[in-house]
Amino acid sequence: MTTKSLTKAQATAAYRRICKALGETPHTDVVEQGMRWPAGPVLCRDFEGWYSTTRWAVVWEEGPYEWPCNRIDDRVFVEAINGFALGLYPA
Repeated sequence: MTTKSLTKAQATAAYRRICKALGETPHTDVVEQGMRWPAGPVLCRDFEGWYSTTRWAVVWEEGPYEWPCNRIDDRVFVEAINGFALGLYPA
């Protein structure tokens, strides 16, 4: 297990690139589990999915079906957590 972690700045930059690719406007606030989330894709700190957790994720529950699949970012490692969340990790 690596101790390297993604910084907030790196996660925010990746989130903005993903929003741009999706044609969505990024929100300025980072959300956390248990908060009321705005519509559209959000950057979530300490995301808890069905079977996994991650420090940073882009979450869009009402987005197009399985939107996280086939997302690529050359500056961070991205991985679909489920059909509505994309985990962000150090490259």
